Amino acid sequence: MMYYIRLFIRTLYISAGVAAIVAMSYGVYNLAFGHQEYKSTASILINEDVNSPYIEWAKKESYAQNGNGAVTDVNFVTNLVNATVRYISSNEYQKAAIEKLKGKVPNIEKYNFGNVKTNTFTGSSIVTVTASYEDNKEYPALIANALCESYKEISAKRFNADYCILFAKAVPSTVPENMPITTGMILSGAGSLILTFALILVVDTLARSEGNELSWKLFGRKGSNTRNRR
Repeated sequence: MMYYIRLFIRTLYISAGVAAIVAMSYGVYNLAFGHQEYKSTASILINEDVNSPYIEWAKKESYAQNGNGAVTDVNFVTNLVNATVRYISSNEYQKAAIEKLKGKVPNIEKYNFGNVKTNTFTGSSIVTVTASYEDNKEYPALIANALCESYKEISAKRFNADYCILFAKAVPSTVPENMPITTGMILSGAGSLILTFALILVVDTLARSEGNELSWKLFGRKGSNTRNRR
């Protein structure tokens, strides 16, 4: 064990040099070419107790109703939640959201809606819509809210009832999702130091197995000494 500790100390200048180069390269690259990714989340609540004036409840016998005409069928609510998760980012609602966002988000027509993620929680009637955007903290909130509003409006017309409530509007995030550059530099430097020493350890072990003892002096006169094995 002491041999490896001494080897680490003896070769620390090599490992530290490589780690410094990698960390600085990471920092320079991210400052020059890196992007900050921001995300914002809006939430839709599927209302299972709708009593909408737009529905003629007498003709809606396919769903269980209580005395005041509210929809309480669990399967209906579950299906509506699943449909929201599946379709809210479809072309129909994307186009509607784009119309809302024209003049607010530059080049919204070219936005990749694959950056929008929808999710729900087990046993919940809430659907979350998370949009991401690079180098701007305002746009993700606008996109998420526009999608939710479009889905709410279109589904209300389609079902003749407003089952979707914009439960929580997205707000701009002040913290990017990316790892801070300083943290990335520290982690990349530490990882490089460990990997460099691991490589040194492998090379040193192979050299000793052949009877050579490396001095690890990059600028010394001798790179290795041969052991006398008599």
